[in-house]
Amino acid sequence: MSIAEKYYTDTAVIEVYLGTNDRGDAIFEEAAVVPCRFSYEQKEILDSKGEKTVSTASMICGIFIPSLSRVKNELNESFTVRSCEPVKRISGKIDHYEVIL
Repeated sequence: MSIAEKYYTDTAVIEVYLGTNDRGDAIFEEAAVVPCRFSYEQKEILDSKGEKTVSTASMICGIFIPSLSRVKNELNESFTVRSCEPVKRISGKIDHYEVIL
């Protein structure tokens, strides 16, 4: 059991990014519902190119979500995953993931 699991008071609908089709359209896995915890703070972050950008939200959850995946909250607001980083326990085992949206 994750230390953060008791704080998962929200749910998110996750559509994992798989790539693009032959026409250049994004392809996503079928939607899955995941327990999580949202935080709606704006933060200045560095994107994959090293450029400064503003993140509108973050969430913690128990699964890894790849970049460019789609996340919808309970209000049906849609976000794109910018990064997903593991948060480890003192023992070194992964406890949960922090997803920047």
